Amino acid sequence: MDEVRHAVLSERLQESIRGRRVLAAIFTTYTFDPRFLEQEILPVLLDAPLSHLPDVRAAQLEDHLRSMERLAVFYDPRALDPTDGGRIRLDLERIPVRHRTGAFHPKVFLALVEERDPDPAGTRRRTLLVASLSANLTRTGWWHNVEAAHVVEVEPEGDDLVRKDLLDLLRPLRAAMAARGGGGNGSVEAIERFLGRPEPGQRSVDGRLHPRLHAGRQSLVDFLDEAAGKHLRGMNLEILSPYLDDDDRSLPLEELIERFRPAETRILLPIGRDGTAACRESLYRRVRSLEGVSWGSLPPAIRRDGPRKDARERTIHAKLLRFFSRRPGREICLVGSPNLTRPGHAGSARGNVEAALLVEVDGSGRPGFWLSSLEAEPTSFAVPAASEKADALDLSRTEVRFDWSRREGEIRWDHRERSPALFLHEPGGSPIASVGSLAPGEWTPLATDPPLDRLLRGSALLEVRATGAETRMILVQEEGMRHKPSILLSLSVADILRSWALLTPEQRSAFLEHRAAAASADEGLDVALARLGGETAETLFDRMAACFHAFACLERGVRAAIAEGRHEEAASRLFGAKYDSVATLLDRADDPAGPVDPVDRYLLYLSARQLVEELRKEAIPGFARADRRAEWDALVARIARIEALRESLAAAGDGSLRAFLEWFEPHFLARAEPPREAVR
Repeated sequence: MDEVRHAVLSERLQESIRGRRVLAAIFTTYTFDPRFLEQEILPVLLDAPLSHLPDVRAAQLEDHLRSMERLAVFYDPRALDPTDGGRIRLDLERIPVRHRTGAFHPKVFLALVEERDPDPAGTRRRTLLVASLSANLTRTGWWHNVEAAHVVEVEPEGDDLVRKDLLDLLRPLRAAMAARGGGGNGSVEAIERFLGRPEPGQRSVDGRLHPRLHAGRQSLVDFLDEAAGKHLRGMNLEILSPYLDDDDRSLPLEELIERFRPAETRILLPIGRDGTAACRESLYRRVRSLEGVSWGSLPPAIRRDGPRKDARERTIHAKLLRFFSRRPGREICLVGSPNLTRPGHAGSARGNVEAALLVEVDGSGRPGFWLSSLEAEPTSFAVPAASEKADALDLSRTEVRFDWSRREGEIRWDHRERSPALFLHEPGGSPIASVGSLAPGEWTPLATDPPLDRLLRGSALLEVRATGAETRMILVQEEGMRHKPSILLSLSVADILRSWALLTPEQRSAFLEHRAAAASADEGLDVALARLGGETAETLFDRMAACFHAFACLERGVRAAIAEGRHEEAASRLFGAKYDSVATLLDRADDPAGPVDPVDRYLLYLSARQLVEELRKEAIPGFARADRRAEWDALVARIARIEALRESLAAAGDGSLRAFLEWFEPHFLARAEPPREAVR
């Protein structure tokens, strides 16, 4: 028996990133546990120093996420699985995808990564990580089940065929975004730009296959034949699939055998601890009757959750087609989401949306079977109950979205017929809204009590109920997230200026942990901030120097983010409602109960005006575009309050103060230039 290669999934992906910075990322999944993604997976992928306290870790993750394009998760709304009903708060775009002919079933992770250190030419090399998984985005999928996964890297040039395949994968994702009536997604757009417009390429070089991704409308057997048919014919075939058709025969299996004529075929028999096989007895016997075909099982060391003989049996959820030959030694695998079922193999035009990587595996020697032939008969047979519902009262068809920039919520019924009367609740708790019958596919204004913006600061989960239907949990689709207040922190003016002056992500993370941990202590947020953030410089000069230094650091950070294409991060720091944005700083400065004196407030506004005027007078491609004009105008209007601040200061002094301010302000706003060297 050939040795099965295995590793912890999250560790394997972290190893693939290898300390590089994630610029953009996309997850696709069938079953989705958003809490698990936020608390456990993002810390691994972002490779950031984080607190062990959940609330503090969430605040640190919120800060790290601003440096990348908005991460997107595409999932089948019928399979949402918020296992503990906990808080769902981070800035992730959570997009439900309902497929017309079956399930939205791909399990893929795409990450556009960049080297942290530039090359001799001053550029940072970018590559696209493509991970094809059998695991859903859940705790059991990533940590407990036996799953299959493979990771490849797509370089900035070459790999034209897999680039085309990836664009096929992104096509239904774009359609899902268009169907909900929202805008695009930064991660999707960044990955599409990286992929470009691929030209037709070679399927193999020197007989070795290039990686390919099955994600299109054609059937799986047609994809395999087109991509590698001449290589696969006559090899041995091994099939791992936890689900089989509820039928007397397996048409996908018989199509594979007919098309590729494998020398020998072994199929994992999905069987429980009590010896019950998860298929019809007639199917079991039909497969046994096929020439050269047998049922098999994985080694105990793989099936068990630990080395002890009495260790718990793990659920086998891996999905794999493994073609191999001993002479010559060669191994070609299809790893991903398709089960050995008709919907899994039919292609998206007639079945599920699936995704799977076809790769030639590096190795040496003569590979053998992973599965040992299973001679003992199962004690009984039972077909797993179908988990998908397609009736009109499936309340997962309810969609709610909230725009933080406009503080407006909307609700939609995604079906061809009208909805029943709907009742929205907090998860497991109080009702927040009653909605009459909704017309199909139309967004309708939604008012809740308490308001959605207050509820969403705790969690993005809502519960939907209706007479005669099963209660469903849904995720609110949040837009305009930079205008959503920070998760935990409401910092003092002094602390915001300090945060701008921090140079590295590690310094910012430590700063957030110190402030957030104190804010969550028993003494209360306001008392903690007064104690930790209330230190002020002793002299006017010290306060001015700290202010000017902080604004200079902020401007450098915003310019760097714009230059590197991180426009959302730059917009968040200028226009957003996060703990350290310019708008938030001015809010804190204007707080009547705050400690900021009139002179300091005037200098803060003057520094903000200089920053905005310097940035606005430059043509910044892709940043100062029309869709941000309203935010620019709102910030400029806010800074215009400086006129009243100046008048208030002048009125409090004698006539010389007014004259001084009229002289001082234009000199302050004019950007000083270093002296030129003397020309000899």
